[in-house]
Amino acid sequence: MEAFVGTLVNPGESGISIVPESLVLVENGKASSFSSRSTCRLGAPNETRLVAPGCRNPKYFPNARRRVILAVVEVGRSSELDDLRGRYEIDEVSVLPEAWFLTPGLVDVHTHASQYPNIGIGLDLPLLEWLDRYTFPLEAKYLDLDFASTAYNTCVKRTLGNGTTTACYFGTIHTESSKELFRACQRAGQRAFVGKVSMDRNSPEYYVEDTQSGIREARDFLRWTEDQKDPLVKGIVTPRFAVTSTEASLEALGEMARTFHAPVQTHISENKSEVEVVRRMYPDASSYADVYKRAGLFDSKCILAHGIYLDDDEIELVKERKAGIAHCPRSNSQLTSGMCDVRRLLRKGVPVGLGTDMSGGSASSILDAMRQAWEISKLLSLQAGESEALTLDDCFALATIGGARVAGLEDQIGSIEKGKAFDALVLSPDPGVDFWDAGSPDQLVHKVLMLGDDRNIKAVFVAGRLVAGPGIP
Repeated sequence: MEAFVGTLVNPGESGISIVPESLVLVENGKASSFSSRSTCRLGAPNETRLVAPGCRNPKYFPNARRRVILAVVEVGRSSELDDLRGRYEIDEVSVLPEAWFLTPGLVDVHTHASQYPNIGIGLDLPLLEWLDRYTFPLEAKYLDLDFASTAYNTCVKRTLGNGTTTACYFGTIHTESSKELFRACQRAGQRAFVGKVSMDRNSPEYYVEDTQSGIREARDFLRWTEDQKDPLVKGIVTPRFAVTSTEASLEALGEMARTFHAPVQTHISENKSEVEVVRRMYPDASSYADVYKRAGLFDSKCILAHGIYLDDDEIELVKERKAGIAHCPRSNSQLTSGMCDVRRLLRKGVPVGLGTDMSGGSASSILDAMRQAWEISKLLSLQAGESEALTLDDCFALATIGGARVAGLEDQIGSIEKGKAFDALVLSPDPGVDFWDAGSPDQLVHKVLMLGDDRNIKAVFVAGRLVAGPGIP
């Protein structure tokens, strides 16, 4: 059993929950319940409490049992820590330096690992033209396995270093190179969904699949990922989007997802021109979302990237089918696609997480996506006059538990609480985030979330294993 002593930060129902002076116990990569006499939100100076997920419904917890896996207990003196070390059979203790804190790992529910070499370039065109000029030529290179291996290992290392403990990756149409992406996640220790892209029309001759062979390759890839029996890395059905897929392909992929009990990821309503193209291509469908429903893609857990232009009926359909939206604020802006009203989606009960959407987005960090989501929400609020903007606390929730919900993993990750995997980050204001002792814990956490980058992420844990960062001194 390992122990971490310091401040614990979690997403909560009414804002970020901050529990200072905490002892976090981790065993076999998992967490359990936690208690404290000192919580920033709850304020209980003289009582020991069990704090339920999200700091709701606190209950008294006077006697922690030895086999508790994760506990948060106020530690005032070294003698108390020695007593707890014996009581919980702690093997190793890591004490966080002052102003450092522990948070859940970040979840990226939409990104293109194959586009990582293009990050930061080629953003001078709107979506459909951008695909033709920059993206498809790059993705075609992944037929070369040496190129694929180098690019994917670099990408996964970068996203992990940025605190992404869980990622939903698009690969390319190439089965063997998509296996390289899967292996890159395995080697690095990142939790991930990896998709071999399916696209059988409206694509360049040098980068397109025959319908039947594409279906066969997608099935072979899913079967291969299932055979790996990896607890962290899984396959995911990945039609690029309705524009590049025939109805036969979409229907076969929907059936495949049901057969393999696999989730689905694709794009929807990213760009006005794209929405109009889909309307013309699928005249019998009542909407863009209806295209996917008719194909059976909503019969499984479905991650829909963007969703900027969904109408009310589509939003209701997405909610009804328990699909989720991957909000990609940076790429939405940089490809001049539009601004997604996340508050509207949340009010209507649609799960929303964040995506970096490399390389349409020029950053590989969910911290960046979190800040962008906040800024876009403020702009929408200013523009509409009546739309309530998201808060930074809301955006932190999108980056953690929100992404977990969209990926169908909310019972495993997204917060540090009972029974969940210990996917976590240790953050510090050093370097570059100036902070005065007179400030509150809230201010410290907000400052680091707003100003920090990969240098401020000192340790990245997935399932209790240190996978990135210099570690805790």
